[in-house]
Amino acid sequence: MRISMNQLIVWAGHFSPDTVVAHVNLMPRLHILFGLPSLVALALLPTACSRSEPISRGESFDAGPVFAKDTPVLTHVFEIVNRSQRVLNILDEYHSCDCTKTEISTKKILPGEKSSITMRVNLYNIYGEKSVICNIKTGHPEVPDRRYTLNYTCYPEARIVPATIDFGSIALEDEIGDVKRPSRTPLQQQAWVEVYAAVSQDQSPSVQAFIPPEDLAVDLDLVPRRDVMPDGVHRFRYLLTLSLEPHPRPAQTYTRQLTIPFDGAPTASAQIVWKQMGTLHCEPSALAFGMADRGDTATRTGRVRVASQSGRAFRVLGVESATPSIVVTRGDSPSPFPTLAANSHELIIALTPSDEGGRVLTGISVIKTDDPRSPEIRLPWTMFFRHQEKHSLRADD
Repeated sequence: MRISMNQLIVWAGHFSPDTVVAHVNLMPRLHILFGLPSLVALALLPTACSRSEPISRGESFDAGPVFAKDTPVLTHVFEIVNRSQRVLNILDEYHSCDCTKTEISTKKILPGEKSSITMRVNLYNIYGEKSVICNIKTGHPEVPDRRYTLNYTCYPEARIVPATIDFGSIALEDEIGDVKRPSRTPLQQQAWVEVYAAVSQDQSPSVQAFIPPEDLAVDLDLVPRRDVMPDGVHRFRYLLTLSLEPHPRPAQTYTRQLTIPFDGAPTASAQIVWKQMGTLHCEPSALAFGMADRGDTATRTGRVRVASQSGRAFRVLGVESATPSIVVTRGDSPSPFPTLAANSHELIIALTPSDEGGRVLTGISVIKTDDPRSPEIRLPWTMFFRHQEKHSLRADD
């Protein structure tokens, strides 16, 4: 009897995988009946050997746009199904963000049973596309690691971009005598005020009354630009212009807070900073008293010069230091402070060290002046002590 190849394929298709395994002993007879080429074709049949993966390597879920005010905590549950024939043990779990907490319903999953991983993510009132990843390690020999990813886009109700508006450093020349400086052009910075809405709005959000920060003038364009984000969220953008009048101020870093409210309670805020440079400078800006052996209490000295950049005369009122080991005198006279008015002053800084503080001795001395733009000048200083090992000698050495 001779059977064609088509008949062989139809006949073999009726075998289940278990039937094929159970009838392995028929292979010699089939070899005699059909010949070796037919057996090769039978072995390559896909219908008899295909199997699905018993356990997935993980899962990813996209939560889409989420507003932090409406959903302060984003929660999603991933399901793990054990489709294998062995017990699946979850050995460890770790996730990519401190803002996330995870819960595993059971860490021992019997064949055919399920477990769940609950991810809870704390949302903040900022914009950004986020992905939080939870990795679990199991005892499965083929797929020991699995990854579960929660994707979302977090939206604030309103924000100012950038969140920090920096005017940089401002250095102004002082006025000397009756010589007046020409009027200075105000410094300007621009930013965007953005308001987000989950659904389409017929009218743009209305700006409520607000108080401009001190020292700043605020100009806000009330006609916004409107566009639609890729996920369907509507964005309204208002152009913001800030002006800073560069008049002389005490030398320090200035910080202001700007808050713009809209109808329906959303508010946009930003921090505004700038650094006002002083009219005095100290050379050198820091002192190094060198290195000494432990126990060495010899006095070290250093010299600094404080000068006016504009040539205007000023007085040094005194020098304060947190440590009593610092003594400051004038380079031209031993008389106490305050000094007479001059456009520069030389100071002698004397340090009598003490090694009680360890291998490094540091401190800051504050030079006080009567200049309204540079009332204080901070002078850091350091001194190092050599490290000496102590060895005890035995009697038999």
